Amino acid sequence: MAGSFPSAQVTAAGGWICFEDEAGAWLNGPVRRTWGKAGHTPVLRMSGKHNDKISMVARACFKEGAEPRLIYAIKQSGGSTKKDFPRFLTLLHRRLEGPVTVVWDNYSSHISEHVKQYAQRQDWLTIIQMPSYAPELNPAELL
Repeated sequence: MAGSFPSAQVTAAGGWICFEDEAGAWLNGPVRRTWGKAGHTPVLRMSGKHNDKISMVARACFKEGAEPRLIYAIKQSGGSTKKDFPRFLTLLHRRLEGPVTVVWDNYSSHISEHVKQYAQRQDWLTIIQMPSYAPELNPAELL
């Protein structure tokens, strides 16, 4: 799965190179207290739930001779886990209709045995691990 960057092989086969990154956002807002005008209690509207979270996975995808694509997935509750990534990768493959090389960081779900076994069974998929900390190498990091 890891190795030299296969850009020539991927593009020669008509494949896509996709850089992936994840992010999460808490939905209850960062502010718990605030200032208000004397005599007027400010109202802060929040969901009331303390653990509401939305998770996003974004991929910046490139293919020679094609327009770049931004493909994303949203998970409405909780974080993305090792069980989510095979599904995300399958959906990515269906969307791009061709061989895919995914370049991603060392997030624990990415390097899990579950994801590695899934990737080994897919002849259309190549996964490249980024160095331990190299956000400047991943264009999806800025998304």
